[in-house]
Amino acid sequence: MRHAACFLSMFLAASFWSTAQARDLPCDGGVDLRPIAGKKLIVFGELHGTIEGPAFVARVLCSLAQRGERLQLGLEQWAGSEDAPLKTYIRSKGTKQDRAALFATPSWSREAAVHDGNASIGVFDLVESVRRLREAGAPIEIFAFNNSHDLEGSTRLEQATAHERRMAENVENAIAANPGATTVLMVGGAHARRIPLRDGAQPPMLTYLLRFEPVSLRMAWDAGAAWLLTSTSGPRPQPTWRCDPPGRKAEPIELGFEPEAAFDGCYTVGAVTAAPPAREMR
Repeated sequence: MRHAACFLSMFLAASFWSTAQARDLPCDGGVDLRPIAGKKLIVFGELHGTIEGPAFVARVLCSLAQRGERLQLGLEQWAGSEDAPLKTYIRSKGTKQDRAALFATPSWSREAAVHDGNASIGVFDLVESVRRLREAGAPIEIFAFNNSHDLEGSTRLEQATAHERRMAENVENAIAANPGATTVLMVGGAHARRIPLRDGAQPPMLTYLLRFEPVSLRMAWDAGAAWLLTSTSGPRPQPTWRCDPPGRKAEPIELGFEPEAAFDGCYTVGAVTAAPPAREMR
């Protein structure tokens, strides 16, 4: 009887959240979620190093939270060293000291010369949006899922394959630890593909997660710049890349139209702006 009463109180608490608090969330513009309605694993394959990509994911999270959904965000950061600090930060007050503790971890403290866009100002703003959603009462969590792929004596293909598989295992563990939650991943586009990049290439991370019936979306944008790691790290010009037919106005999220059939659809973020390392905020 006690267990039944406990379950009822939890159900009533969840119902109260979904009908009352959700309307008051600090959302910076909503997103039409109809193309991805009902999906419990939503994967945003991004171009690293922009302001607009993470900002779009933040809008989606807030729109999902407004519908009363329980959420968790997965980021392509190191599971061993960044997971706990991310969880600590979203439970903090977001002070300068709280930011400094997060920025002391390996990904966030990386020098600008080797910065790959995964710990940018844009990504931090996304993490901060999760913290604010939690502060407002939204049931949202965060986790890191990147992992090492160094295998002694293995080929480059074997290492790449192990990398993709281990990232998928980290996502699977997060889903198992938070059953019923809608899981949103932001990851480099190559990992979010349903098929390998080319013949003989490693299976992407998403191919190990297909049993969760994910929806995978490729980022589309208008000309601008992104902070990328090539031979050195820094802003790089980016020409327009669109997946909708020429002359047609793209919707924020659309299924289909993706020319390679490697994704279920696209999300369009507009003109892109290079996002420098978040550590420069200190």
